[in-house]
Amino acid sequence: MVTPASISDILETDIKAKNNAIEGLVESLDSSTVDFVLVCGYGRVGKMICDLLDRKFIRYIAIESNSVRAEDAKSKGLPVFYADINQPGRSINP
Repeated sequence: MVTPASISDILETDIKAKNNAIEGLVESLDSSTVDFVLVCGYGRVGKMICDLLDRKFIRYIAIESNSVRAEDAKSKGLPVFYADINQPGRSINP
């Protein structure tokens, strides 16, 4: 029988595995050979990726389709731009 506790354990294990995979990917990047990384999306996972890139001194540009989230990050001096990749032909809002 599946209980709320077992569902919680499964979700926690899955989240930890995804976090470890993201950290491994960022760790594999070498700042001497990478000009910058393009991060598509600045939600929970995108922000975590950008934070890890910052810690490794790897430049990034993030594209976010939520204008409020993009403006909030931009107001903090982060290289996050509002753009919706589902809307071809629209320019990025600097």
